[in-house]
Amino acid sequence: LASLRSMRLPVSGSVELTLDDGGLFRSADFDLTAARGDLVLDEWYDHPIPIADARLRGRYTARSGKLRIDEATLDAGGPKLKLNATISGFGKRLSIVGAAEIDNLPLDDLGGYWPVALSPETRDWVTGNLTGGMIRRVDATINIKPGDLDAPELPDEAIATRIEVEGADVHYLRPLPPVEGVDATVTISGRSEEHTSELQSH
Repeated sequence: LASLRSMRLPVSGSVELTLDDGGLFRSADFDLTAARGDLVLDEWYDHPIPIADARLRGRYTARSGKLRIDEATLDAGGPKLKLNATISGFGKRLSIVGAAEIDNLPLDDLGGYWPVALSPETRDWVTGNLTGGMIRRVDATINIKPGDLDAPELPDEAIATRIEVEGADVHYLRPLPPVEGVDATVTISGRSEEHTSELQSH
């Protein structure tokens, strides 16, 4: 729960601690909600993420060193995030397994939520060549193994993402004019991106 120090927002809820017979910490079950404020993640972003409200529910087990996030929801005042994950290897070699969904994110705001260090080449292409329109849904599966985050590039299997875009302007070949009003699906793996052939222009 040390990550709560990264929150500049009012937090309420419950934390239930379990101790063994010797009084040593065994586990913590938590169910927390947050109101309007900012989420500060310096290792991922150079700016705070504004939050309208959020909820975090899960369990940390000391013996295994695992944090289980059963439910994480975040409303950024329009875009909404849902996440579940199991995280281990804190302070050593981090492992993250889980899934995430994002709904209703304006395409021009994507760069503010996509960490620069996460698939940087793909991020540069998507944020530089897809403009306007709306991201209706993002589905991501996460399988980051120990050592993956220390490598120059994430392995392809570390993250698989499917992005559904509506009404975008797509710059396929600059300086030619973009194709406007495109509905598209973009699939992204750890270090590559692929565009499906099913594109519709209005």
